[in-house]
Amino acid sequence: MKTVEILGANRFETFSKTRDGARAIIVQDGNILLTHELNSGWWLLPGGGQEEGETFEECVIREVEEETGVLVRVIRPVVFMKEYYEEYCYSGCCFACEVTGKGHMNLTEAEIRRGVQPEWIPLQDALELFSKHESYADISEEKRGSYQREYIALKEYMESGPDSIKGQMYERFPGVSCAYRDAAGREILKYTGVADKENGVAVDRNTVFPACSISKFITAITVRKLQELLNIDEPVNRYLHQWKLRTKDGEESNATIRSILNHTSELWSTPEELMTIAKEFFEAINGRSTFLSRESALEMIRPTENFSQVGLGLFLSEGDILLSQGWGENGQSMLKLNTATGEISVVMTNKDPGVDQTESGLEHLATL
Repeated sequence: MKTVEILGANRFETFSKTRDGARAIIVQDGNILLTHELNSGWWLLPGGGQEEGETFEECVIREVEEETGVLVRVIRPVVFMKEYYEEYCYSGCCFACEVTGKGHMNLTEAEIRRGVQPEWIPLQDALELFSKHESYADISEEKRGSYQREYIALKEYMESGPDSIKGQMYERFPGVSCAYRDAAGREILKYTGVADKENGVAVDRNTVFPACSISKFITAITVRKLQELLNIDEPVNRYLHQWKLRTKDGEESNATIRSILNHTSELWSTPEELMTIAKEFFEAINGRSTFLSRESALEMIRPTENFSQVGLGLFLSEGDILLSQGWGENGQSMLKLNTATGEISVVMTNKDPGVDQTESGLEHLATL
């Protein structure tokens, strides 16, 4: 089951309080069952907190009956979510469920005061409703975060079927891990599958993947940091003393450091770590980095001679998008950065799919 972690911008470095629960996605004839708070206008997926000794499945079945008066059975898990806000870590599982009968509502006094009632609305209307979570950022962080959670759950429900692009991708790769940053600086981690198939080790946020040619981007940043010592347009052999870079004919190569940045050794990393580097690079472009100068960052995104879409360790895509991607025998990876908004996406996998990033599904997952 896929795990999604929502890293709230106001989260503390460590959390001290936790709450576990479960929610249900109940779709019938194109409509979805939600709870509607008449007093506040809030809509939510039915569900709530886990009681002592309950499994997540038992929790969601009980909560759905209490809040909606509907009996359900669990069809499949959709996504496991962790949300970090201030000192809290909220964990919960979202299940796809189906109606099996009619039960009895048992609302708490607080829910009665809020005017909670069950309502069926078109699934597409619910998706559009929750997609507007960012519009509540200045009104209520609780509502914004709740709507973002429900939106992610519905998107996973709709896109994770066996015939979907995501479904096919998850069949193609043993493990997939992603990191995203939106224009407001909020971050989300998503991961699924196994890191070690033989031993059944699941992918988590700390699992490292091959960065493949994204290594060029990291190497380029490192070299630019040394710009006062090195001229990247000079032949690299000028700086090599114990050995020399040679051509296939055995002659000393005239290759410059700039050209070598198109081919470099591979590193292993996590999407979260690469996202941190991309964030710092975005700050450097805007003159706010304490690590890399704006001049060095702009030099990296200056097109190289004869290649208008190639910078130092990255590609200059359409609009304001910078792209770094890799493909090797151990996996595929892709990093995108919007230099205008600061949005970032990083996708990493652990198997060579035998097809390029568009056909394998990485391009779809990395869409900003």
